[in-house]
Amino acid sequence: MLIFGIISFKINEVFVAAGVDYINTSSKYGFLQKSDLQQQILEAREGLRSIIVPQATFQKFLGSKGVLKKGAAGEKQRISYEKWANQKYIDQVDSQILDLYSVYLNSFQGGKLESNEGALKILGCEDIRDKSKAKHELQNFEMFNEVSSGCILNSKKWNLLVNDVAILGAIHAQQDFGIWSQRYNIDDQTLQSMQAKNGEPSIDDDILWDAKENRPRATGRELIMLREAGYKRLLNHPELGVYFVNVDSKLAISLTIDKVCEAASKAQLADIKAFLTGS
Repeated sequence: MLIFGIISFKINEVFVAAGVDYINTSSKYGFLQKSDLQQQILEAREGLRSIIVPQATFQKFLGSKGVLKKGAAGEKQRISYEKWANQKYIDQVDSQILDLYSVYLNSFQGGKLESNEGALKILGCEDIRDKSKAKHELQNFEMFNEVSSGCILNSKKWNLLVNDVAILGAIHAQQDFGIWSQRYNIDDQTLQSMQAKNGEPSIDDDILWDAKENRPRATGRELIMLREAGYKRLLNHPELGVYFVNVDSKLAISLTIDKVCEAASKAQLADIKAFLTGS
């Protein structure tokens, strides 16, 4: 899981930092306008609604029958979860779009290591918000959020939508990705062990898949995004060991939040493992 308000900078500075040699805000170059991102998010509400506005929240406030009290006389109105959640989702996107767009821009801008020529992102870092507790190999990676760029997402406003937008920005810039977790250090040796066991991982499935909800967890979803965007797993990065690079720029630039939701809804744990191990 990548762990970004509002940031002010010149558009051309974003492209220079990302290693892009043209100045253009058109989405066909992979750089979305705020209105483009907002439209993408709204179009993806069917895939994100139940996660961002869960039915449990609906029942907590309105009960299982969805009865809403209105008016001074206390008259009641019945409302469906779908109608209620749609409006809540739209309201949340409207109120958060500036922060979400800042996340997208800061992710697109990227973060670098001294020995790495291109921008990169680190996946699976849900438990390293406190850098003092991170392992030595992560000390050179800067955090990024709504107001700064870097390699590891660290937002106090984190939810799955923030995470999707963060990954989307880095993918549109065709950055490299590494994967790391304090619970499970997914390095070359671990991946070789996974392959030796016919695809059964030596790491817990829990980092990739939510068995209770029967859907990918954030790290599994991130790997699905990379697969859909034309990324390939490589080995022997000087700082990361295992890492992912883009080999299909058209897939990367054309990735949308809605496509992510569709791919995640069809994905199985075995698919994520296969991509992770390169099998």
